[in-house]
Amino acid sequence: MDLSIIIPVLNEEKKIAHDILSTSHFLIQSGLKSEIIVVDDGSKDNTSRMAIQADIPTEVSLKIVRYEYHRGKGYAVRMGMVDAKGDFVMFMDSGSNVPLSYILTGLNMIKSGQCHIAMGSRRLPGSKIRKHLVWYRRLSSLMFRFIVKRYLRLPEYLTDTQCGFKLYNGEIGRDLYTDCLTEGFSFDLEIILRAQKEGYIMKEFPIEWSCDRDSRLSVLSFTEIISEVMRIKKLLR
Repeated sequence: MDLSIIIPVLNEEKKIAHDILSTSHFLIQSGLKSEIIVVDDGSKDNTSRMAIQADIPTEVSLKIVRYEYHRGKGYAVRMGMVDAKGDFVMFMDSGSNVPLSYILTGLNMIKSGQCHIAMGSRRLPGSKIRKHLVWYRRLSSLMFRFIVKRYLRLPEYLTDTQCGFKLYNGEIGRDLYTDCLTEGFSFDLEIILRAQKEGYIMKEFPIEWSCDRDSRLSVLSFTEIISEVMRIKKLLR
């Protein structure tokens, strides 16, 4: 198995079938032997049913992981990662935020030995934002980056820790996520700190990105995210 793609979802019945179909066709065109793992994080709509009914080519394996109660994006990605069989693993957000061709960019970086973890970034020279965040989410993002960079002492060269488009060497990705304890939106930070501690090379690459205005991240969840950040520092101190 070349590549496992994890798509964490919460109440995405309007998007998930398109995500699965477009991803499966891209994988076939790219000649990748792959699997798509959709992890339904306790959706209350028909997300899982729409995913199951997606009529994808037989060349691509599709697995739906569902649990009843909402646990958080970090938990969903972890469930997909530990179940993944690919030589390389990745997760991406639902909603076609990033053109799928950038998957090959990240894969080539890892295969060529440039890094162990390839991370899409919306803030590098060469990145293109097709649709921006609304103003209040942009403000929350700025505050989050300012606090987290100084509080957790993340690597200075990383410009976009929360971009939902990351690829890993398969063995390394599974090991990192098996140990990850953060279940909410801040799980990326714990993974980065664990990778840094283990000496893995992380490298960003510029992407095209369009904001999904139907995001599950709300302004009201910002205080919860900060609480998660504090727990991460305590956990890995």
